[in-house]
Amino acid sequence: MLKNEYPYTVRIEETDGIERYYISFTDGSRQWQETEVAPEVFAELEKSRKHEKRQLNFFDRHIEHSEVTEESLRDRASVPLNSLEETAIMRERENVLKSAVEELPEIQRRRFLMYYMDGLTYEQIAQRENCSHVAVVHSVDKARKAVTKKLKDY
Repeated sequence: MLKNEYPYTVRIEETDGIERYYISFTDGSRQWQETEVAPEVFAELEKSRKHEKRQLNFFDRHIEHSEVTEESLRDRASVPLNSLEETAIMRERENVLKSAVEELPEIQRRRFLMYYMDGLTYEQIAQRENCSHVAVVHSVDKARKAVTKKLKDY
């Protein structure tokens, strides 16, 4: 198993109803540093950490315990290439998806992206948006239906 070490820690501190985001790390001279960061930076760090954790879990579940043979090593090393037609279709779908998301109203788009791209829960989004959990569920569901309809039309 790969060792799961992060060179930083993140935390949220709430004071008087205002959330502040902090990152702590050891600098080049081995001094412990802590600094406040923007919510967007915090979200990106969390997204990166979650992605790395998924990769490590995948490695543990599927690769670490599989039999190592010449064929399995070759399969791990090679990535099948898509045909030109498949690549064009994938890009067109991505463009349709992107335009469908861009056409959403501001609040729906923001909540939709936080839910599907950032991996936040409805509760986390509700806290950030200072609204009810139900409002977020309805907003994300409506956005998902609109995006799905655009993709079906495609």
